Amino acid sequence: MKSIQQTGRLVNWHPDREFGFIKPDQGNEEVFFHISVLKKTDRCPQVGDRIVFEAMPLPGQKLRAVNASIGGMTLSSVPTQRKTVQWGLLKPVGGVAILCGVVLLYVQLSPSHYQSVTASVIQPVCLIKGNISSTIDQHMYYLPDMDGYESTLIDATTGERWFCTESEAIQNGWRKAPR
Repeated sequence: MKSIQQTGRLVNWHPDREFGFIKPDQGNEEVFFHISVLKKTDRCPQVGDRIVFEAMPLPGQKLRAVNASIGGMTLSSVPTQRKTVQWGLLKPVGGVAILCGVVLLYVQLSPSHYQSVTASVIQPVCLIKGNISSTIDQHMYYLPDMDGYESTLIDATTGERWFCTESEAIQNGWRKAPR
């Protein structure tokens, strides 16, 4: 079956699972959308984005998007959230990236003051900070708009981590910080 190019709005997005649903401009049936069909853009999709796509049927008359792009976005050399490797310029850059990764791993594992520097340099995809309080030994999470968020550093070597959603933090046994 031949697909037809369509447009619609992203009405639902699960960044942790990299899929969502598009409400087409024409028709009522929402279309399944996975990040793997998204052409390279400057950022990951967000609810409300206008998506240009082709719809292909799934078993059971459901539709899925293919050959998708975020409307109004230009193609970029920056990959989307999915870690796909396309060779070419990435071959020489890959060696540098591996070297940087080894250096960061060494610095992260060395018992020194560099740990807090490394934790603040590495930019996470998720923005909720899961911090372990050293004074009361409790697992608490901080949202970006909370007091103390900016001063809270995450040290993965002690079990601290990043979360994408509050429900993810709660499911893993973390409590919302009192501030």
